[in-house]
Amino acid sequence: VTILHRLAAVQESGIDAPFAAIETHRMVLELAPESLPSFDALERLLKGAEDWSGLHELLRRRQEFVKAAVGEGEVVIEGGGGVRS
Repeated sequence: VTILHRLAAVQESGIDAPFAAIETHRMVLELAPESLPSFDALERLLKGAEDWSGLHELLRRRQEFVKAAVGEGEVVIEGGGGVRS
């Protein structure tokens, strides 16, 4: 997972390949669904790509993850990635 995070960073910043970075972060989340750095990076990258349906799905998935982590209370994902319950 650490190597994939590094690869995504190079794809995003080093070689200006944001769509490749999106796919790499998606791979990370398949392997490590708790990867908050990948959630954050994907949120930023999907906004930049104006992929609103992808962003919606990511935020839904993140909310499900947080709900499972904190219990059954109401969880709200705020714009900056913050969470309150």
